[in-house]
Amino acid sequence: MKASLQGLRSWLTLELAAVLMGCSFVFLAMGMLNPMLPLFFREGGVDAGTIGLLFLAMTFAFAVSELFWGWMVDRIDLRIAMLMGTLILGLATATYQISPNLSVFFLASALLGLFRSPLIVVGRWYMGVNAPPSRKALAMASLSTIFSLALSVGGFVSGFIADAYGYRSVIWLAAALPFVAGITLAIASPWLNLRKRRFEEEGASSAGERAGGSRFSSLSIAVWLGMLAITYFITFGIFFTYLPLFTTDIVHGKNQQVGVLFGLRGLINAMALVPLSRLADRIGRTKFITVGLAVIALSMVGIALANSYPTILVWVVVYSLGTSMYQPAGIAVLSERIPAGRQGTAIGIYGMFEDVGWMIGPAVGGILWDTAGARAPFVMAAGAAVVGAALSVFFSRRVLSKG
Repeated sequence: MKASLQGLRSWLTLELAAVLMGCSFVFLAMGMLNPMLPLFFREGGVDAGTIGLLFLAMTFAFAVSELFWGWMVDRIDLRIAMLMGTLILGLATATYQISPNLSVFFLASALLGLFRSPLIVVGRWYMGVNAPPSRKALAMASLSTIFSLALSVGGFVSGFIADAYGYRSVIWLAAALPFVAGITLAIASPWLNLRKRRFEEEGASSAGERAGGSRFSSLSIAVWLGMLAITYFITFGIFFTYLPLFTTDIVHGKNQQVGVLFGLRGLINAMALVPLSRLADRIGRTKFITVGLAVIALSMVGIALANSYPTILVWVVVYSLGTSMYQPAGIAVLSERIPAGRQGTAIGIYGMFEDVGWMIGPAVGGILWDTAGARAPFVMAAGAAVVGAALSVFFSRRVLSKG
């Protein structure tokens, strides 16, 4: 117990505070943009199918960037990645303000995707490498809780700002937040040392303790888990791209109500992540991956059948609980199987698979929206989550049996 407390105290550092501060500002900005961007595009005359292509462009850029930064954080000073993911992200977000036309929307979406990833990679890397071994899932859940709180606050306020001052005001504020975080990190940079861990000792112990110590087995675990992440992120992409349009077009909700849905999602995640991750640490993380995906599938069916705003609220809560089970368990299984010196690369590979699912969801969902109706994308999302739950049972028995 004493050793555990000492390990926990050594984890609570200025560097951890800097990482969490940067991530919080970035996710607060994301929380404001997520529910309002589809509505901003539509105000600019963009149809649902093209909105899906805009999010496809953003996610493709995000995937390329995440893989690149996942590889880079194992090799460079993390402060570089943190500044790119804050200062430059703020400037990229402001690109939406150039002109309300489709070419600018595609350019700005690609830039936003490129510079959203560094802070996410750094946050996962820092928790995976520095968290005490017995608290891996708790550490990832703590990080996700901060993400969710920031997303929740951003979601709740975005609709009110949009109604009072317009969508452009939301974008200006979402650009300013990471830029301010970047200035703060630049000022604090001389006092930050993000390479305190001794990778040689960590890597040696990992090689002796983990079956996944070789490069092939480490990366294969990332690939297996990444295949599950594809199915989850199909639902994620559809939720974030088409739930705002579904809420306004089908149940005739207002901007504030769209913001409340996204704020509620983040709030439920923040409340559920830590207790559910502790439970996952005790009874099995791979079981939580399976159950989480099954709950997500149920929520997508519920949204597809919804005819009123209160019904959507209920199913958003269910969706949030499912993601709270799946996300920290998936990242914790990845982190515990990968040696410290390869964490960044594995996280980048895993993130690339996430992004593939995120691209598939909006792109195919837009086609379904235009050809089969507004409920079709959510039916597709439910099917993807069912496939993910079935695959996770197979993987947990054949590949992740030690999870």
